[in-house]
Amino acid sequence: MAHRKHPRLPVDQRLKIARADAIEAYSNLEIALCRLLALLLGTKVDLAGIVFFRINNTRARSAALDSLLRVCPETSSRIAEFSEHEAD
Repeated sequence: MAHRKHPRLPVDQRLKIARADAIEAYSNLEIALCRLLALLLGTKVDLAGIVFFRINNTRARSAALDSLLRVCPETSSRIAEFSEHEAD
């Protein structure tokens, strides 16, 4: 099956491109989650990044964000603003 973006490339090169696309998408997700953490903590993104990227386990990161969301219900309006900004 030909790759839509690069139909004439060999399979191994198309796989490398697909892998790079997936890595980039995951990186964008991590950046968005780091920005969410900064919002929840009321701090700068670079400071939140120090904490966020020190936690290497994805499950632990998710649990920490979930806990903060439960503890800080007043941030729901800020999260809505964050979500609108991320969509841009």
